[in-house]
Amino acid sequence: MGEQCNVLEHRKRGLPPVVRDDSRLLILGSLPGDESLQKEQYYANARNQFWSILADCFGLDRNATYQDRLQCLHRNRIALWDVLESAERSGSGDAAIRNVIPNELTELFRSHRELRFVGLNGGKAATLFQKLKPCQAEVQTHPVVVLTLPSTSPTPGRNVLSYPEKVVRWRDLFIEAGVLPVTRI
Repeated sequence: MGEQCNVLEHRKRGLPPVVRDDSRLLILGSLPGDESLQKEQYYANARNQFWSILADCFGLDRNATYQDRLQCLHRNRIALWDVLESAERSGSGDAAIRNVIPNELTELFRSHRELRFVGLNGGKAATLFQKLKPCQAEVQTHPVVVLTLPSTSPTPGRNVLSYPEKVVRWRDLFIEAGVLPVTRI
């Protein structure tokens, strides 16, 4: 009985999607970390580079409030969610994710017809997305471009790109998705 209770204590349930009818690009993580779940805010860990990358690409104030950050996403037609609705996980690391339940991504694509691009935030999100094939049916009704991006997570891993390299890769996605104009240097 004690082991069953312990497993239940580690089931983590994700956050609702941040999406509007005109969203064009969906950024998918795997499952929010503990700090994000506690604060009920995507990418709440100050060491996560997601909001810094958005600041560098869209001119967002690095000290912006969460509401201002969400407004930046809305202005630029970017949606946020996760591949997983819930999973068992001790701590915040993606490597500890077990017994997953996927989010209803197909329904999200059906109800948000402007979504044309998916950016997978890191290798675990990409692996889960491929394994679960969440929007396979929707690709037949309207094409969706899916790209894997370097993780913004603070957790060190193999083949980690430098911060400037990550910004370039993420900026390329934003340009391809049509949510960031091409700038000439």
